[in-house]
Amino acid sequence: MLAGLGGGGGIVLAGLAPTAWLSLVGFAITGLALGPLVPAMLSRAAVGDEEGTLVSAVSTISYTGFVISPLLVAGLSAAFSLPVALALLGALGVPLLLGYLTVRSR
Repeated sequence: MLAGLGGGGGIVLAGLAPTAWLSLVGFAITGLALGPLVPAMLSRAAVGDEEGTLVSAVSTISYTGFVISPLLVAGLSAAFSLPVALALLGALGVPLLLGYLTVRSR
């Protein structure tokens, strides 16, 4: 949960920052928050998954996001400005975080 908040908040900061150095700080926060997340997800998926189907699913989803996110930012920046598009990208993670909290509380 903390990684999601840090990653989303960092992207929003990077997009809406009034100066270049503050934008770089936002990207650094995003990298520090989300960098350990993918290896943790893959190691968690590997537990008890002898056939590797869960690991391949997690890898496929993460690589799909890696390929689609630049296209999403390009489409959003065509409709809005680039800073707003980056901020919206960070805000798109909020429903995922809320879904996680809902499932976790059960």
